[in-house]
Amino acid sequence: MIPLDLPFRAPEAGRVAEAVLAQLKTSPRLDDAARARIETRIEALRLESLTAFARSIEADPVHNGVYYIAVDSREPFRHYLLRIAPAAAPATSSFRKPILIARLRLATGPEVVLNAIPFAPGDPEAIHSFTTVVNRAFLPRPCGPQALISVSGGDWVRTAESVMQAAASLPRQASVWLGLRTDAAGLKAAALAASWAAVRAGWRGGYSLCLDDPALPADHGLASRYACRIASGALEFQGSVRRTRPAEARSFDLDIVATAPEAAVLRSAGVIVHGVEAPVDGQWLETAEAVKRLGAALVVDGASASPALLTGLNAATAGRWHWKAPPGRVEAAQIVALATELRSGVTG
Repeated sequence: MIPLDLPFRAPEAGRVAEAVLAQLKTSPRLDDAARARIETRIEALRLESLTAFARSIEADPVHNGVYYIAVDSREPFRHYLLRIAPAAAPATSSFRKPILIARLRLATGPEVVLNAIPFAPGDPEAIHSFTTVVNRAFLPRPCGPQALISVSGGDWVRTAESVMQAAASLPRQASVWLGLRTDAAGLKAAALAASWAAVRAGWRGGYSLCLDDPALPADHGLASRYACRIASGALEFQGSVRRTRPAEARSFDLDIVATAPEAAVLRSAGVIVHGVEAPVDGQWLETAEAVKRLGAALVVDGASASPALLTGLNAATAGRWHWKAPPGRVEAAQIVALATELRSGVTG
């Protein structure tokens, strides 16, 4: 039964479905180019009751001809997935409580069933289903020794949206990785916000979720990166991570961080140090050469940065650095302005 009070107009949802299916009928391959063409089609619709995020479109991995697209209703403002399915397709079992929007025949011919699935940062089951059943590319992953800008913030939704919008806006040749950074208390909220924002931005290229805390919460497997100072018992911490991380999430980055003098002593004792803290006086470029000899990354915590400054850092460290952006909201445009300066390879 179709509810009397729908989150958005059924005819407009049908026009979105028409735009998606018309493009995929012309060219069945669903890739970034197809999503961009669908985005152009949807922009031309001048929708009034919903906003559709074409870059989020994914095909159901089990049922042929079923697609999902992230949408927002406007009055009231809510977040959903719009499920577009052939009339003969079985009902979804991956998402609970879908709202039936319409069963209608499109102008291009097929009869479809349209459902709205609540998909907000506060809908963990829906986010989990989409990012583990539909496409795991929206989850965090290890980035290895690449340059990293990590952002922390109390409002994880806004922070995650900025990071994912920036990641999706970066030129392909930019050689920097983006991510979120949190303590143990904020890990679950940061993880949910990050994967939700990645879906809506259509960012499938990977990002880091760093647990910057010597404490390991029960759900620490949500993180893709761990950071611990050597003085906080990092070697024991490393063993605990390996023993307790879920089997399906075995791959991760680990930053054992020390000061430059500590790192030199530990290196002589055969201990691998992954990151060297920048001096608190801000003269961190002067230590870059020593850090490079140690085979570590330079960790710059909380310093203000400019594109020119990070370009110099990138060259001095051969692209091995981690800039921890100061706490607070960082706009996508700021991150893009910083990261766009960092091209493939080492900038001299």
